[in-house]
Amino acid sequence: MNFEIDSLYIVAKNDRALLERIFQGMFVVARRVLGYSPRGSSYPFTTAARWEGNGDFVQDKAFYDGKDAIDLSVEDYPHKNTKGRDNSKYHVFVTMTETNETSQNGIIRQLLTEAGEIDVNNVNTNTLAKELFKDYFQDMVAFARTSQTYAKDWQRIATNEAA
Repeated sequence: MNFEIDSLYIVAKNDRALLERIFQGMFVVARRVLGYSPRGSSYPFTTAARWEGNGDFVQDKAFYDGKDAIDLSVEDYPHKNTKGRDNSKYHVFVTMTETNETSQNGIIRQLLTEAGEIDVNNVNTNTLAKELFKDYFQDMVAFARTSQTYAKDWQRIATNEAA
């Protein structure tokens, strides 16, 4: 991570309200990677499900790799009903809203504002997303397996479910 991403990461971890909003989006991503179709937005994240057997997969993967997107293999998250399909060939690519967000109430815009004087040109929000996913996603998946709706005390619930 560079200085700019470090700054945004620190702001995100220290602003509970923003972190809660990030967790809400992460919960929807977790439900999607588990094979559920949750209603609602995964904001600030965007997901794209891709199958390796699709002719455009190589180009799609190159596109998401170029954006430094998160590549979640569906096989790593066993879930409800696979209907006999080979999940090793299914991927969910996750990107985070970019720095050109215009909404005054937008998560990225608020992070940038709170981080102060940083060079926005050096910010790849997908790098920030990777760090947040590294810290929280496994626990979020554990929670999403047992809950259809997001709850603010999800970390406690996920810990209890894992025990």
